[in-house]
Amino acid sequence: MELLTVLVLAAALGAAYALAAGIIAMARNGEVAHLSSKSWMAWRVRWQAIAVVLIIVGAIGTAASTASRERDCVYDYQMMTNTECHTYREKILTASSGDERLALREELHRVLDERARGAPATNWRLRK
Repeated sequence: MELLTVLVLAAALGAAYALAAGIIAMARNGEVAHLSSKSWMAWRVRWQAIAVVLIIVGAIGTAASTASRERDCVYDYQMMTNTECHTYREKILTASSGDERLALREELHRVLDERARGAPATNWRLRK
């Protein structure tokens, strides 16, 4: 298990424990028990907030790594817009033959080489 998953589970268990302890304290009679109940409920809220923050951090990290992995597999992806990169991947994945994929790669390399040399920008996705 990843560290972030373990931390989220620990925070969730902390919240569950604080909830149970708060309910038990609330069920007891007396002023001290009710004050203790409020303290346990405050801890429950803290643990829940920690769990939510960790889940958000994990979701952001996962989204960022997924987006970068999708672009990394394209030649010179740094010189392409997200739309160009996505369109190129779609064309490669739907190409019917190896020759067609090779032609697409060569066209992309030519266009990006022109961009690298400072030639006027050619938008390869407008070509048929």
